[in-house]
Amino acid sequence: MSNGHPQPLDFGNLCERYLAYIRDRQQSAGWRHDKALVIKAQFNEWYQLPINNITSNLIEQHLIDRSKRAGNFTANRDLKILKAIMSFATKAGNEWIPKNPCSGVERLPEDKTVKRLPTLEHFQKIHAIANPIERKLLDLLFTTSARINEILDLRVRDDLGDRIILRTRKHKGGAVREDRIRLTGIGRESLDWLRGKVLDPTPDSYLFTNPRTRTRFLRMPKRMRGLCRKANVPYFGFHQIRALSASIMADANVPLPEIQSRLRHARATTTDWYLKAIGHDKPISRVVLDQALNFNENSMKNQEFNGNGGENRENVQNSATSNTTKAIENTGRIDKRA
Repeated sequence: MSNGHPQPLDFGNLCERYLAYIRDRQQSAGWRHDKALVIKAQFNEWYQLPINNITSNLIEQHLIDRSKRAGNFTANRDLKILKAIMSFATKAGNEWIPKNPCSGVERLPEDKTVKRLPTLEHFQKIHAIANPIERKLLDLLFTTSARINEILDLRVRDDLGDRIILRTRKHKGGAVREDRIRLTGIGRESLDWLRGKVLDPTPDSYLFTNPRTRTRFLRMPKRMRGLCRKANVPYFGFHQIRALSASIMADANVPLPEIQSRLRHARATTTDWYLKAIGHDKPISRVVLDQALNFNENSMKNQEFNGNGGENRENVQNSATSNTTKAIENTGRIDKRA
């Protein structure tokens, strides 16, 4: 107490309370770990500052400096974490500051680029040089199209025989959602092998256990970098394996609802956006467009300058439409009897 007023909360103390708060709300261990690392590495100089001194100008300057060092995407990630911390400080029951200083700070512009996707050959190369446990991890990631944190969170009790339970918070509201995913033959073999390696096979035992901490791995951030370097392929992360499996399903003309179900997206539009983000355009579209264009060019050359321009153009368009329909029918996507 000073002059009858409570000492203002400093930023370091606020961060500790926030991390305890998200732990109590059972936010995923990996995400908590990432937040803690960012807070410690990027905001250590603010720890002794009273939170009233964390102003919009200070935050904007941090974003500019961070952008110069690591780019706009990384700077915006810092802003997202800061917004969450400061929002916690303004919550009813806390109200340590009257207003979130991040509310007037805008995100930095980010270039929308197609995400780099590994080839199946690159995946097979790292699979070939991986150790047995790494290979089982890769098998499960690829055959379930799951996120890395969902696989590392697997416990013995999540094995249901022909299915496994995957848990996610990647949806509106953030509550834990359990999904039952059917295993492939390779996925089943990998799970059996892992269960045989569990030292303490209780229902709550993790299938992937860090030998140093005797509990689950959090992220394995350096594992893929080492595998890619050893296999002499361009670096890609665990999440790109999920994208690769989605792309392979799309190339095989697996219907969008089935891909959506495998990726466990709440909406088909999310799956459609996801495929576009990894630079995937459906082969059917390419076939239809090429065939329609080739037909138009050949028809126009054969019928050029014959004095029936308008009639010919209409015939070409009708023929192109018919050709497109035939191309789609050949893929099995349209049943003419419907």
